[in-house]
Amino acid sequence: MDPDENDSSSEREASPDWRDIGEEEKKPRNDAASLRYGKPHDWTEDEDTEQSDWCYLPDLIMERIFSYLTISERYSASIVCKRWNSAFYLPYVWHVFLFDEHTLTRRRFNYYSGWQHTLDHLRAQLCLGTVGRFFQVVIFTPITNFYNMYEFMNMISFYAEQHDSDKCVVKGISRNIKTLKYIFPCKFLSGEEEDSPKDLPLYGTGGKLLDAVKRLMGNLTNLKRLELTDLMLDNSEAMTLLDDVCCECCQSLRYLSLSNFTKGQYQLLHLGVFINLQILVVGPQNLGEQVLELISHTKLKHLHIVQTRLTPASAKSLSPKSWQEAAKRNPNMRVHLALETKTERSLLWQEKAPVSSILVDSPVCKVSMLVYVG
Repeated sequence: MDPDENDSSSEREASPDWRDIGEEEKKPRNDAASLRYGKPHDWTEDEDTEQSDWCYLPDLIMERIFSYLTISERYSASIVCKRWNSAFYLPYVWHVFLFDEHTLTRRRFNYYSGWQHTLDHLRAQLCLGTVGRFFQVVIFTPITNFYNMYEFMNMISFYAEQHDSDKCVVKGISRNIKTLKYIFPCKFLSGEEEDSPKDLPLYGTGGKLLDAVKRLMGNLTNLKRLELTDLMLDNSEAMTLLDDVCCECCQSLRYLSLSNFTKGQYQLLHLGVFINLQILVVGPQNLGEQVLELISHTKLKHLHIVQTRLTPASAKSLSPKSWQEAAKRNPNMRVHLALETKTERSLLWQEKAPVSSILVDSPVCKVSMLVYVG
């Protein structure tokens, strides 16, 4: 073998390329810090090559277009020209960050489970340090690898707690986040299907992952919208989960959604702490006369009572007297009833409540119930 060829091959192995780490060799890495791994791109253009005018679009249009692309598509567009490369780092492009099964991950081989996607901490740190300060909406989709989600939540919380330190390499990560959406995959874990007639056991959030969620919410001090879906907590866990949110966001929160928050009947008194809350989405199992009295003293305008298949059978309607008193204290409050399930279940009618709309998304809804409501 030629020694020059041997030196060049070893040099290629020493310099990591973004194609070396990923699911496939030719597949671009699905993260915001891909450009940091690759070699500097050669932007020299041939003089005889005719260029289009797409590179001269204004920044406002470019960042809108990039915001509709996935992270891998943004990377592919960023290597087209120097102008599009600069658009990759515009603030509005990253105002919504979606964390799914393969975000900021790399493949690693496990002798027991085979190839798995695990969180790449270096890649996550580069992403947060480069565009993390632009995050305004953070969404955690249902995934089965809890370790990746747990580690990423702790990274955001750590940088948020150290933002005043001089040694912190990532600053401003939590101050601009206004919306947090977290969906727990309880149906995926139990193997349950929506139209299955059997009632399979459900698994809710708990343990270290629940602690990471609580820590993250406590560090987001400027939240205006919070959505927690399908947590299915025990009463002891639900008692303290929103304590930090009540302390930090009691005045800033405008939208709160707690669909299927607990497994059983439990009055969530935290709902009455958010004095500037405008929209509240909650299940009937988390309402009670005391909770209704508390939220009637706030500026709440829309109360959505949502029933799903996961709603416990022990959920009950509130007394007509409590609804009448709540309507007097807050005449601007409107109640919206919703039933979303493919199994046979009846809608809990709240008598004397200021009901403004009724949504029934169920193929087995009884006609007699609709006639009664009408």
